[in-house]
Amino acid sequence: MHKTLSPLDPAFLKVALSRTIFCRNIVYEEVVDSTNELAKELAQGGAVHGTLVICEDQRAGRGRKGRRWLSAPYKNLLFSVLLRPSLGAKDGFWLTGAMAVSASEAIWATTGIKAQIKWPNDIYLSGKKAGGILTEVLTQDHMIRWAVVGVGLNVNWAPSKEFICISEKSGLPLDRGVLLVELLGRYHKYLKKLGHHNEEIMEKYETRSLLRGKEVVIREGKGRGAEIVRGEALGIDSDGGLFVKGQRGELKKIIYGDVTVLRWQ
Repeated sequence: MHKTLSPLDPAFLKVALSRTIFCRNIVYEEVVDSTNELAKELAQGGAVHGTLVICEDQRAGRGRKGRRWLSAPYKNLLFSVLLRPSLGAKDGFWLTGAMAVSASEAIWATTGIKAQIKWPNDIYLSGKKAGGILTEVLTQDHMIRWAVVGVGLNVNWAPSKEFICISEKSGLPLDRGVLLVELLGRYHKYLKKLGHHNEEIMEKYETRSLLRGKEVVIREGKGRGAEIVRGEALGIDSDGGLFVKGQRGELKKIIYGDVTVLRWQ
C-alpha cells in the first residue's frame, strides 16, 4: 500500500497520552472494516474504559444512519474510543457533544482555524463538512453500560468538493498524531465533568454552533412518514435536543433528524 504520509506512531501516542485514560489500551491497525465495530467487539470482550482504536484506513467506515464515511489511507484521523462512564442514558448526547467541542478546540489550538459544530455530530470549516462523530451506546436500567464514540476527521484529504480538510484551510499538511493528542487530552478533561458540569460543555457547544440563528429545514423520521420542520434554529437544551422556532412562531424540540441550512446569513 502506498503511504503518502507517515503512519501514526502508537508508541508516541502512548507517551503523549500518558496523563489521560486513552494510554491504557491503544489498538492500532493499518486497515479495519470499522473502528466502531472493532471497539464494540472489544467492549463485549471486557476491554477497559478508555480503550483507543485507531487505523489508517477503513473498508466500511460509516456515519449516522449507516451512511458511508470515505477517507484515504494515512491522511486523516479515523478512531474510536470505548468508554464505561458512570452516566445515565439521559446524558448520552454529551459523549458526542464533548467530542465535538474537543475536536473544534483542538483544530483551533493546532492551526488557528475556527471550526463549528453542526448539530448533532458534525464538524464544519467554512460551511463544509470536515468531520463526523458516531456514538453507539449499550444501556441497562437507564444507565450507560458502555459507549463507543467514533470520529472521522478530514485532516489532509477530503472526498469531494462538498467536503473540506483542515490542511486545505491551513495551506500545509498537518501532523495527525499531534492533532489527535490535543483532541483526546481535551476530551479526557471533559469526560470527568460529564454528569456534573454538563452546562460548561453545553455553553462551549453553543458558542461553536453552526446552526444558531440560521433558517433550517429538518427531516424527522424516515420514508413517507418523515415530518418536515422549517424554521429558525435557536439552540439546544440539557439533553441535546435542538429547539426550532417555526414559521408561525411555534417552538419545537427536535431530538433526532437531518438538518439542511437554507440561509447562511
